[in-house]
Amino acid sequence: MRVRTIRQLLDVGLTLDDARVFLPCLDGDVTAGPASEKGLRVAADRLAVLEARIAAQVAVRDRLATALRPAGVSAHAPAAAPPHQATAALARTVA
Repeated sequence: MRVRTIRQLLDVGLTLDDARVFLPCLDGDVTAGPASEKGLRVAADRLAVLEARIAAQVAVRDRLATALRPAGVSAHAPAAAPPHQATAALARTVA
C-alpha cells in the first residue's frame, strides 16, 4: 500500500521530498481523508513550480519556432526547407 501511495504522489507531479509531508498517511489512501494545510501548501507550491517550467519551455519553443519561420519550418509540420537552409536561417536569426 505504501509503495502504491508514493507512486500516486509521484504520478501527480510531486517529488520524493514533497511526499515526505504525507508520511503519516502513506499506509492508506491519501485522497480518502481531509487534506492537511501543509499537504495542500506543498502541492500548490509544486504546481507553481511546474507552471513556471511549462511557461519557460513554451517561451523557448516560441523563440525557436520564430527563428525557424524564415526557413519555412513550422512547429507542427516537417521541415519544408532542406536542413542546411533551416540551419542557415536559424544562424542568421541568432547572430
